[in-house]
Amino acid sequence: MDDQDVVEKLARVDERARSNTHRLDKLEPVVDELHNMGKAMVEMSAEMKHQKETLDRIDGKIEQIGGKVERIEKEPAARWNTLTRTIFTSCVSAVAGALATGLLVLMAQYIH
Repeated sequence: MDDQDVVEKLARVDERARSNTHRLDKLEPVVDELHNMGKAMVEMSAEMKHQKETLDRIDGKIEQIGGKVERIEKEPAARWNTLTRTIFTSCVSAVAGALATGLLVLMAQYIH
């Protein structure tokens, strides 16, 4: 290899180095933006985890409230059932008492 070949090769290497430097300069902002996006994704992931935990707590509270609402809704029906049972028992007791009294009166009249 003579001096001329070395000079030409050095010129091509120098041109290639400038081209690569120019390409790297173009890529640096892209790499920085990708790095920033990665950081943002990590932050968003942490925030989503926090939101999921919050939603899980809210869901648990909603289930508790649902149970309380069911008990409140069933309470009037339970009261009504108790009331009707009490009325029925009172009526049956009154009729049974009247029949027993009538039977005693008949028996007392029959004895005299």
